[in-house]
Amino acid sequence: MIQIKTPDEIALMREAGLITQRALAAMRAAVRPGITTGELDRIAEDSIRSEGAVPSFLGYRGFTGTICASIDDEVVHFTERLGSADAQAAFSRFFAAK
Repeated sequence: MIQIKTPDEIALMREAGLITQRALAAMRAAVRPGITTGELDRIAEDSIRSEGAVPSFLGYRGFTGTICASIDDEVVHFTERLGSADAQAAFSRFFAAK
């Protein structure tokens, strides 16, 4: 069943998306030779939590990270990309992922 969202719920969904986008931007700004995926994970977690949201990958079915990251030609989420990181934030019961 599809639930029609109220304008307030749509605003919360948008904010969840913006929080995720800002976390990804913070990671992009930090990328440099030698940085670890662990360091990028901490950057994303700090960014998401600083905005009052929760990193929703963290703890999901035992997952230990805030981000799903691949290096070089590794595959994440069945998508082949040269290096990638995905993040997801939960804000006021709404989730947004990239």
